[in-house]
Amino acid sequence: MQPMRFAFETIRFTKTATGVRADFLRQFSFVLDAEELRKIAPFQVEEGALVFDTAGKGAEKRFSFLLEQGIKQLTNRLTNKPTTYIHRNSDIPLIGHTAFGIVDRNSTLVEVKPITGCNISCVFCSVADNKREREFVVEAEYLIQEVERLAAFKDEDIEIVINPHGEPTLYADLDMLISGLSSISRVKRVSMITNGVLLTPKRVDDLVAKGLTCIHLSLNSFDKQKAKQLMGPRYNVTSVIPLIDHITRTCELVLGPVWVAGLNDEDIADIVKFAASLKDRPFPPRVGIQNFLEYRFGKNPAKQKSWERFYADLKSLEGKYGIPLIASKSDFGIKETKKLPKPFVRGDIVDARVACPGRLPHELIAVAKDRVISVFGSGQVSGTLAVKITKSKHNTFVGNIFCSR
Repeated sequence: MQPMRFAFETIRFTKTATGVRADFLRQFSFVLDAEELRKIAPFQVEEGALVFDTAGKGAEKRFSFLLEQGIKQLTNRLTNKPTTYIHRNSDIPLIGHTAFGIVDRNSTLVEVKPITGCNISCVFCSVADNKREREFVVEAEYLIQEVERLAAFKDEDIEIVINPHGEPTLYADLDMLISGLSSISRVKRVSMITNGVLLTPKRVDDLVAKGLTCIHLSLNSFDKQKAKQLMGPRYNVTSVIPLIDHITRTCELVLGPVWVAGLNDEDIADIVKFAASLKDRPFPPRVGIQNFLEYRFGKNPAKQKSWERFYADLKSLEGKYGIPLIASKSDFGIKETKKLPKPFVRGDIVDARVACPGRLPHELIAVAKDRVISVFGSGQVSGTLAVKITKSKHNTFVGNIFCSR
């Protein structure tokens, strides 16, 4: 019998002391037990591929089973957290949760969230990744397929913003995702929100060539130490600043600082002044200042500035630097679209199948009527639950366990 060789674009195998580590989509991994592999046949690892000496009857089926079980034990190597891989055969829909998949707020701007987890740790993060217990990563082909279906339903031109609960440049299939999304006939723009740490001029060029039209860059201070205070010790603003020069010559750029009252007041003015100095570039940057908001599950290093005060401060900066800072949805070309039907409303009791644990403590991801529901309460981690819907907004759903079935 000829040797059987298993090599994959998304998986690279490495021999370890106890078995074989499988690196999946670059930053995730799982371990295959050596004893279980030897039950198939003697094996070795060659250039990232797993090679069995012989291909006995049922060997491929047995190995596929081990892979399937391994992916269920996936770990994010950056955050060291268990990870759920959502793909076309996972029976987990992509609409219903705010942390992964697709978020549609009944407008021409649709959010795509392919991954969770971040390479920095901002003190103002609304997600507070350190409080999350699980990560998610979504198959690129599945996202493209479902965005195409949503775009066909809306039947008008839309913009996709890649806006994960984390950093999109950590997503191994980002090029494929951007290329696939931009090829959908109704998708006219693809933008991405990023901290810029992993970007280089060449990487920007590559992504633009795939179809990226705009980069929303998180930039909160030009001061090196202040930037680290705001965005964590791994953030280096001195490598991001030269990147801005390249982006303004390559594609659209939005500088998106978060104004945290008492922490970066002076820095916001510096960013606005800097953007105004680039007004003659091929792609002069816009500035979209965000007001720091307090969230129940977020990091809250300061008090939230009142909206009245926030807009008054923006108006003052507009007058000083001559650059527009107060924008409406229409300024970004965002308008309402046909509403995607919601299968549930608040108060409904829904029979839902438990799919996997969620990101937060005591959260389960449940599925019903082609939607995901974020379910809270101590209960079973498999089977079917009766869930009472407590939040139903823009086709994202939250519920509490009503009873077990």
